[in-house]
This record gives sequence, C-alpha cells and structure tokens, in this order.
Amino acid sequence: MAGLAAFDATKDADALLGAAGRPGSLLGARALLLDKPGLLIHGTNSPKTIGHLVASGCIRLVNDDIEDLYRRVSLETRVVFVS
Repeated sequence: MAGLAAFDATKDADALLGAAGRPGSLLGARALLLDKPGLLIHGTNSPKTIGHLVASGCIRLVNDDIEDLYRRVSLETRVVFVS
C-alpha cells in the first residue's frame, strides 16, 4: 500500500475510487470513501497486511468482506469507530 501515499485522498478521491476493483489495485475489490478527509474502508490484494500500519487513514478488509459490506450499506450510512 505504499503507493497509496502518492494520492491526496482529499483531492484525488475520484482517482482513488476509480482504481478499486481493477486488477492489481491497491484498494482491492472495492473502496468506500468516508466523509472524514482521507479515510477509506477498502479491500486489499495483500491480506497479510491487514492489522498492520501500512498507510494512514485506511481500514483494510479482505476482498470478500469489503464486497459484502459494499452490498449492505448505502450512501449516508453512519460509521462509528470504537476502540
């Protein structure tokens, strides 16, 4: 995911989201852009990186899970982070 840092998610959100789902995409199968600048929930083509600090502002899921989440949520769905 180091390549993700090359994008400014606040300026290049369309480019980021357009890359999701393409073969080799750093964002895996899908990406959900949240209303907090630079924060995404997305898939990954490198599941071994889940749970490790690889890039700031991202929550990575295995592709099957992000596909499932993508089907379940709609625009304006509230996202709550609990630590």
